[in-house]
Amino acid sequence: MPSPAEIVASWGSIRLAPGWRAEERGDQLALLNGDPGALLLVVTFSLARTNLSARAWVRMAANVHPPKGRPLVPVSCGDFGGYRTEFASPDGFTAGWAPETGGDGRWLRGWLLECNGVPLSVAYTCPLAVAGRDDEQVSAMLDSLRIRRPVEFPA
Repeated sequence: MPSPAEIVASWGSIRLAPGWRAEERGDQLALLNGDPGALLLVVTFSLARTNLSARAWVRMAANVHPPKGRPLVPVSCGDFGGYRTEFASPDGFTAGWAPETGGDGRWLRGWLLECNGVPLSVAYTCPLAVAGRDDEQVSAMLDSLRIRRPVEFPA
């Protein structure tokens, strides 16, 4: 049975950091810390119509960032692995990663992850002025990611 701080979703689970709460928003899991400007969004989706595996999706999505000068770092987050990028958006444009803010600068960190065929797109955003403030808590939550039902990849 999950603890009160563990959120179980269709893809698996994540343990909330103290002071954070979760809201289901359709197929998205929004994690909030009480600051209306901060948001950690976890999304999964079906690749059935794409002819892509979850690993191929991670590589394809990750390739968007280096040409734009954004760092791309291999990461492990609990049971999931993939890449992380981060960048400032001085005009508040988030390219769909988070709600647009209409001109306020935003800090974005994104993770493109997969585990056993399950893709996860994770995005953290906050006002640019407080970038880094929630890094420790966000990292702890992402390190707690667990897959719900492991599936072996074909050889």
